[in-house]
Amino acid sequence: MNKLYASLFICCLSFFSCTRNAEETVAFINNRPIKYNEIDKLIQQELFDALNNIYYIRKIALEDYISKQLMLQEATQKGITIDSLIKSIYQSKMDSNSLFKYAKANGIDSIITEFRGRLYTYKTKSKKGYYVLQEYYKKFLLDQYIDSLKQVYKVKILLKPPQSPTINANDFLVHYKGNLKSCVSFIVFSDFECDMCRQQQRIFDSIYYRYKDFVRFGFVNYGSYVSMPALASECAAKQGKFWEFHDAIFSSSKLFLDSTDIHKIAKMLKLDLKQFWQDYNDHYLYRKLENNLMKIREAGIYGTPTIMINGKLIYNSSNLEEILNLLNESIKKNK
Repeated sequence: MNKLYASLFICCLSFFSCTRNAEETVAFINNRPIKYNEIDKLIQQELFDALNNIYYIRKIALEDYISKQLMLQEATQKGITIDSLIKSIYQSKMDSNSLFKYAKANGIDSIITEFRGRLYTYKTKSKKGYYVLQEYYKKFLLDQYIDSLKQVYKVKILLKPPQSPTINANDFLVHYKGNLKSCVSFIVFSDFECDMCRQQQRIFDSIYYRYKDFVRFGFVNYGSYVSMPALASECAAKQGKFWEFHDAIFSSSKLFLDSTDIHKIAKMLKLDLKQFWQDYNDHYLYRKLENNLMKIREAGIYGTPTIMINGKLIYNSSNLEEILNLLNESIKKNK
């Protein structure tokens, strides 16, 4: 608990430092004043992350508060207690057929996990597994019910995530597709050798197919070093096949590709193999990617995948709701 309060205290300090006058003096060197904005430029990403911590703490608390208020209003209107209301929600839909239908739809019909300090795994049809499944389903039913109440009581949430520092996409080595003339850009900083990037790529693909006529989609190679797939994709780009190479790498069952795998992809895409390997061994491309990695780090981007919409970073790249909200807002502004 002390660690939690310490984290909150640090976040609050960061928040208040961001709201101070940027021109306020914080120190002197030989009578030369040092301003807040000079310091904040050095830690803009850290300050942004701290503000996001505050945002997510508030968001969780707000959702919890709204849920309790809605349940209280609904229970009062029905003349029953909240506990009785919750029991009635479960009783109407809690049967074995519905349970296993839910389990199958969520891929937990054979194995189910529970977190209690550490992760425990059970067979879904075991006594313990069935109990955990019931708890999962109860939460699903309750969330579904609360979502329906939000429509009835016209809940409108105005809390918004903080704006990230604006970053110039022209500083990076970006490959684009979609509507290349669009004023709205959706750029992913990703690593071909990152498992999370592989998982998130399905989400990014779905966003692309939905918005490709309205948005310019970009990809930036980013990792802790210049990887073989990253270098190979740039070689493919020289022959106009970057995105085909990109898709082939992310579709591969192997996370770490070797030269044989790379050669097979290049051959499958009917690239000029002699030119491909000549470009691959050209130190110019390697240095170009290395320079790109340095610029990305200097911009305060540390993890993959990271999304940037019109120069604004999204803190949680797995939050589809937040991504789509910012994307839709950007499209409306640029119509």
